[in-house]
Amino acid sequence: MTSSFTPSGGLAITSDDLLVVLADLWEATFGCTIAETDQPLDPATGWWAAVDLLDDEGVVAEVVMAVDEPALAAVARVTFGVDRPEPDQMTDVAAEAANIMGGNVKGILSMRTRLSWPRAGRGPAPLGSRPRTSVYAIDDRGRRMEAHVVDTGAGVDTGSSRNEK
Repeated sequence: MTSSFTPSGGLAITSDDLLVVLADLWEATFGCTIAETDQPLDPATGWWAAVDLLDDEGVVAEVVMAVDEPALAAVARVTFGVDRPEPDQMTDVAAEAANIMGGNVKGILSMRTRLSWPRAGRGPAPLGSRPRTSVYAIDDRGRRMEAHVVDTGAGVDTGSSRNEK
């Protein structure tokens, strides 16, 4: 079953759409494919990043992605040319990934929105209990990632993900 998120005046984004956005980002970054799973990543080993979709009224939706530390460290090593990335480098890489995800989601929703500055951190993604469309995935090396489009309470209609409890 595919769930969807439909902000006022926009087109729906489904969990299948999110999987495609995540798969494209992962393939471009690592050159490998991902598969959907029903298990979110362990927050103790994860980093998250988020960006808001804004219109003239305020926040329309929040795009949140999370990735396990080994995967994020691999990207940071290549990006910064270091063997052991510093926490601020990890944060920068996570924030850039959120910007990419947010831009792709913005394109799917076909709305006149802009992106906020990204925010990122280590640990569980700040999702709370808000309705969202979500997808969880794993690559062929066991690296986990997830993506969410979250209802920000701005009067939008969302459906929960097929892999949300």
